Amino acid sequence: MINVYPSPLQETIDIVHKRVHEGRYFSGGYYNGTVADGASVNLLIQSSSTQATHTKFTGSASGDCTFYIYEGTTFSAAGTAITVSNHNRTSSNVFSGTVTHTPTITADGTQLDGIGFIAGGTKSSGSGGDFGFGNEFLLNASTNYLVRITNNSGGTAKVNIHIEAYQPTL
Repeated sequence: MINVYPSPLQETIDIVHKRVHEGRYFSGGYYNGTVADGASVNLLIQSSSTQATHTKFTGSASGDCTFYIYEGTTFSAAGTAITVSNHNRTSSNVFSGTVTHTPTITADGTQLDGIGFIAGGTKSSGSGGDFGFGNEFLLNASTNYLVRITNNSGGTAKVNIHIEAYQPTL
């Protein structure tokens, strides 16, 4: 929590709430409703050349899936742009960086933070689940990141990847 008003009011708001008010908090994501068993959904984040980005990753799926994050990814085609929305709808600030889905990856890069597991169920008994990597990652400037969810359910699954981010120097 941060005290945004001087004494005697002593009103506090949490830091994410403050970032929203400042127009520096963003989110975006991608959903694919027909991911074959063994197939993956990929998000490519090309970070800003001017600043690091504080980012949280979450994913959900209708069947068992594994969740990966890679740093230093290389690609031959970036894929389709994803809108990354500013949570302060009166702010003119825009996300500094690019997020795309369905990139053509030539090298994954270095895997970060192990493998996450989305316990969504198998084949026709999938009930759905979600996973997040806990607190935020501070993504390096001028670095490519790959966020991947791979369907391991034994059947077709619905998959969603979502990011939340704020940038300190917009």
